[in-house]
Amino acid sequence: MRCSPRVGVPSRRGRLGTLALLVALSAPPAAEALPANRAQIHLSNGNQSIHQLVVGDDLYVGVSGAPPEAPLHIDLRDGFGQVVASRVAFTDPFGALPPLSLWARSGVVGCDPGVIVSPASYQFRDFDQAEAFLHGAVFSVVVRRAAAQQPLATVPLPLVADPTVGRFFFADGSGCPRGKITTIETLYLGGRFLDSKTGGWTVFLMEGARPDAGSPLHDVRPDYAQVPQQFKSDSVYLLELLWVYGVAGRYGAVIRDGFDPTPKLLPGDLWLGDEAWSKKIFNTSPHGITIQDWPCSPCVNAPDRR
Repeated sequence: MRCSPRVGVPSRRGRLGTLALLVALSAPPAAEALPANRAQIHLSNGNQSIHQLVVGDDLYVGVSGAPPEAPLHIDLRDGFGQVVASRVAFTDPFGALPPLSLWARSGVVGCDPGVIVSPASYQFRDFDQAEAFLHGAVFSVVVRRAAAQQPLATVPLPLVADPTVGRFFFADGSGCPRGKITTIETLYLGGRFLDSKTGGWTVFLMEGARPDAGSPLHDVRPDYAQVPQQFKSDSVYLLELLWVYGVAGRYGAVIRDGFDPTPKLLPGDLWLGDEAWSKKIFNTSPHGITIQDWPCSPCVNAPDRR
């Protein structure tokens, strides 16, 4: 006797198919595929990693996880999206970018001839002005591919003034930071928020870039060729005469806490100047001083240095 299938009752195969469909519909959606490159931004002040920038410090930016061998735009932007500093660099075959100097001294440009001081454009005369303008602001670092608007990565960067951070700088007689002077000007060493453990400093003024550890130190000034310059410091601010009518060249200074005349680079010595050429891959911020010949011919009003 044949039995006809009941109308409206699904077969076993049909029930299994319906069940599979219901399970598929009720399952959570599959996770989106991760992008091939997940760029990360690494911030530092040239000495250590940072999550906020002390006003007056340098800002270095490195990148990892970006597209390999690709041009990247690196922007520092203020809270309104205005670009404060920017540069373009190529990643290596692994999608990395070594630390690059993006913003030197937090915009302190000093009093060099031709320099335009404009706090509204984040170019400051000195560290005091920069601190007054920047403390409490929150900037951001944005990395994107060249010609692309969508960023690969963005990180916030709070800016803080910290009076516990001491710093030295080359200056003129007014105490304004300088990056270059002429041979008829007087060079000074400026300092602020200094905390000498000994109450004094020893200074070697040298030509060229940072010396290696243990290297001999030769002061270029005739008056200090045998015995280095030493001076007391009983204040948090410093303005010490270094050289009157210096010789044209590019210079840096080894600064030592204490009255130790040992003519070689010791642990704990501070370097104010440029890095060695072997480290130029990091594009370090230049903090040396250039002394230029007085640009006149003939120099009628120039001092007689014979």
